[in-house]
Amino acid sequence: MRIRKSMHIYLSCTIILVGTLTVVSFSTIAMNYFINGLDIAFRYTMELIGKDAQPPEHGHATFLDFDVAGSWNGVPSVIKETLDEPKGHLGFSKYILRKHWYESPEIATFAMRYVHSDGTVVYVTRAFSHMDETDPKIPFLTRIIVIGFIGVLIFGFCILFLLYQLNKPFDRLMGWTRKLNTENLTQPVPDFHYREINELANIIQSSLSSVQQTLERERKFISHASHELRTPISVVRSNTELLLKLMSKEGSSDKQKQVAERVLRASISMTELCDTLLWLNRREYKNLSRSSVDLGALIEQLTFELNYLIKNKEVTLSINAQHSSHTLSCILARIVLGNLIRNAFQHTYSGTIQINHKNDWVLIRNQNSEEFEEKASLGFGLGLELTKQIIKQYGWQYRVKEIPGGRIVFIRFS
Repeated sequence: MRIRKSMHIYLSCTIILVGTLTVVSFSTIAMNYFINGLDIAFRYTMELIGKDAQPPEHGHATFLDFDVAGSWNGVPSVIKETLDEPKGHLGFSKYILRKHWYESPEIATFAMRYVHSDGTVVYVTRAFSHMDETDPKIPFLTRIIVIGFIGVLIFGFCILFLLYQLNKPFDRLMGWTRKLNTENLTQPVPDFHYREINELANIIQSSLSSVQQTLERERKFISHASHELRTPISVVRSNTELLLKLMSKEGSSDKQKQVAERVLRASISMTELCDTLLWLNRREYKNLSRSSVDLGALIEQLTFELNYLIKNKEVTLSINAQHSSHTLSCILARIVLGNLIRNAFQHTYSGTIQINHKNDWVLIRNQNSEEFEEKASLGFGLGLELTKQIIKQYGWQYRVKEIPGGRIVFIRFS
């Protein structure tokens, strides 16, 4: 499973990682400066002691916690075992034994050789040892780790708290964006307390307003165009029907009748398409008037009106319709069933078409016995797409299954 990236997690991990590296780096630098500082302090103190102290003739003496001797043989044995004799004036040697950089040294020894103007040599030494220490305190390294972990933990909690405070206006922005619709899109943008987030909210509102205006212009155009087209289409349809009646009385040729019938069929198709567009532009789909609709009779009427689509084709049509009444929007039911039946008729060139209806469901199956190259169908692709939108917005069940040479369409008006 792929984990989606999150800005909050990415930012938190990055800041905590950078903070941890910073703490570790500065701790290492501080430890290094601490050791160097001890060296400088020891050198300066040893130099002062070597200048003023008087060493004994044999062995060594203690002066301000430092051992002073007149010869290398007189220094403590631990110094001779861990260090080489310093050379020259202010020669300095040191030895530090520890397991880890952040651990207290087990043994630390220091030695300096100071030569007076009269040639007298003084050895100043100091030794530290924790090997025999019985101090029950927590080891130095453990203390460093615990303190560092607590520091990183506190730093992480501070970062998480800061991100939480910054995240609240973003959550408000997302909640406000989800609730945007055509009714509240024109309302003033709320104040999110941060200039950048307010600018982002204004950009979102401006973009959505632009899209809404475009959709509104398209909706008005479709509505106006459909209304304007209905009149000339009605005129074409009525005059074509009148022309067919006159031709039948006067005995016109078959070719003239075929041309007139084509014009009539095209006007019927355009009328249905205009009705579909007009209903799609309505907002109150759930408030449409309903009436008792006999789906069986409606199917038979539509197949009769669209029968010209399979005329002169080797198509076998089988209708099994149950005459039962259902409370539906008659106009929408006619638009949907008309487009689905038209689809089956237009895309079947040689084969079978089965229309089954029972209760509130209708099943349309069309299948070609042979493969045919699809022919262009002016306007039908749009009609089917609009039909799907009506079905989706009206809440009817709709399924399509592709089969060899055709398809099966199932719709339940509930």
